[in-house]
Amino acid sequence: VSDARTIALLRGFSTIYVLGNATFGAGDDLTGFLIQGQNAARTQLTLGADATITNVDIREASVTGTVDGNAILRNCYVINITYFTGFLYQCEIAGTITLGGNAQADILSCYSGVAGTATPTIDMGGSGQALGLRAYSGGVKIINKTGPESASIDLISGQAKIDLTTCTGGKIV
Repeated sequence: VSDARTIALLRGFSTIYVLGNATFGAGDDLTGFLIQGQNAARTQLTLGADATITNVDIREASVTGTVDGNAILRNCYVINITYFTGFLYQCEIAGTITLGGNAQADILSCYSGVAGTATPTIDMGGSGQALGLRAYSGGVKIINKTGPESASIDLISGQAKIDLTTCTGGKIV
């Protein structure tokens, strides 16, 4: 990754194409780059907590791991991500998204990737994170909201399940 970053910066490129799968970890700095996969079925990206992905834009990949630093995921299959701050746009969600970073997370025009009665989960991370869930389709479950921040849920179709035992603070509209 460091070689690809060095070459890209020397040549003035801002996109790194990933053919197949990739794992990013300690020492991998992708700050400001567009990471372009082949598609969600052919490219699996695993993001370690120690990878630097500030302001990264990830497209056309399955994504799991730690997604912080105001990242944008577009047209991705989101399995399980933690400490999410940034934007998900037109993504299929099939696991748990755990918010963090004391910033608003925006999930825009996304949809559930879970068939049947099970649903993807958004863990609000306790206190400090706001949520804008806009133009969502399918089921979603909201858990672990204890702070005063607001969450907005706008559904195209589907259902929102609120866990009232762990959602005890703020407003969910």
